[in-house]
Amino acid sequence: MAVPFLNLLSKKIGGYLTLPLNYVLEIIYPSACIICGRPTPCPKGACLFHDIPLETLFCPNCRKDLSSPAHVFCKRCGRVATSNSQSHRCSAGDYYFTSFRPLQFYRGITRALVLQMKRDHSKLLAKAIARLYCEERRDILEQFQPDCIVAVPMNWRRLFLRGGVNAPGVIAKKMAHELRIPCFSKYVKRIRSTAPQTSVDWDDRPINVYEAFEIYEPNIRFRLFLKKSIKRVLKNTWSLFPDARAKFKPIDRVFERFVKDKLSKKEGVFKGKRVIVLDDAFTTGSTVNEIARALLNAGASEVMAATIARAGLGKRRNKARL
Repeated sequence: MAVPFLNLLSKKIGGYLTLPLNYVLEIIYPSACIICGRPTPCPKGACLFHDIPLETLFCPNCRKDLSSPAHVFCKRCGRVATSNSQSHRCSAGDYYFTSFRPLQFYRGITRALVLQMKRDHSKLLAKAIARLYCEERRDILEQFQPDCIVAVPMNWRRLFLRGGVNAPGVIAKKMAHELRIPCFSKYVKRIRSTAPQTSVDWDDRPINVYEAFEIYEPNIRFRLFLKKSIKRVLKNTWSLFPDARAKFKPIDRVFERFVKDKLSKKEGVFKGKRVIVLDDAFTTGSTVNEIARALLNAGASEVMAATIARAGLGKRRNKARL
């Protein structure tokens, strides 16, 4: 009984001690919306918060413009949903991921925000958008029951030009922290440099990113390397001493059993997991779809696509599936 009372007492004392500091910080750095700059309410005990409340980061108008109700979007392709909650332009064979949830259409403030995240090297805006996405789509994310989250990787040259900041990677890490799940973005690698999707024709975008991503699993690679090394050592040893193989046959069988039972297991990082693939914008879905295909080949049970904006509305998509 004494521990909760002491915790409550320490919070009250800390609030009283930091109250003058909050007034000073509000005078020097007044609270304002990070998008339009309008004044926002100052949180109580701001210096005690690890994350600034969303009411302080976004004004009511900007927050309303950044998010649309979930039922507006098609659960499969993200277009404007019809009465049966599914767009008439998509089907079960168009994508490898089973569901797709954007935050808003690619227009107005959302479009400017996505472009700003591509140009800006700061992580504050990306983390704020991640928290906004988790709060607006928390019911859908909890219903999906994800085991991990990955972000669309960026080529090292483009990452260098953007100051080493990948906006989807920052958003994915913050969403993983909010949802209390691991972020496995480091296991998804871009194995070849591709042209920017915005510079490629609509129908050529699936070909541009085809087999451009690889699931990097060091445990499997190490086991395969060790398996080949042991087999090579045994082969060279018995070739040098052919008469000794009959005497040491039990040892040979132990090594063969070890190689067969321990090193031949291919249990990857994504084996049987439900994965969320995160990107900043979704136009044709070629990039997210290719990563979903690689994840399913790596053993993932189900993949969900999540983006900040849904672009490409009103355009015609090529239904040829690679």
